[in-house]
Amino acid sequence: MTNKVLYDSDVLLDCILKREPHYIESSKALYKAVNHRVKGFIASHSVLNIAYILRKNYSNSELRSLLKELISYLPVISVDSRVINKALDSDIKDLEDAVINYSAELNGVSCIITRNIDDYKNSTVLAVTPYEFNRQ
Repeated sequence: MTNKVLYDSDVLLDCILKREPHYIESSKALYKAVNHRVKGFIASHSVLNIAYILRKNYSNSELRSLLKELISYLPVISVDSRVINKALDSDIKDLEDAVINYSAELNGVSCIITRNIDDYKNSTVLAVTPYEFNRQ
């Protein structure tokens, strides 16, 4: 099984918002990090993306509490100029996905958990769906 994994925001939002039909598999994938079966991470910009998406669903204090709990299980990987420059120069079309990829690569993460596999076809880091990850 992969030891260090980076969770894409789509998977985390599936868990938080209980989005069907993805909630079960995404939750199982996240619980591997919560239960210390893998070392899970979240990219710094993903925290902000999640906050932006959830801002209408939660009060400010609820949202901050939820994010604090999330990062207590998933340490934050910084996005710096090295990551951004590599992402800008890459063949990955979606810039956010490129940033996720190079955040993972430069931090020794071996796997990205995402539902958007097609977006990572030019990725330098293995990308798998929660379903695939749960069967490893």
